[in-house]
Amino acid sequence: MSRTTISPRFQVAIHKDVRKKLDLKSGQKMTVLTNGGILYLIPEKPIETFRGF
Repeated sequence: MSRTTISPRFQVAIHKDVRKKLDLKSGQKMTVLTNGGILYLIPEKPIETFRGF
């Protein structure tokens, strides 16, 4: 588990190990959900990545 800090501009940094594990790219869009005080950041992936399902 990683920890991060919210900047004064409400930005959040995602640590390198997490970015590599999830194959996140700069500029990638994320869906933000909240549920019971928990914040979820869900990376959006291009439809082409689901080819073969």
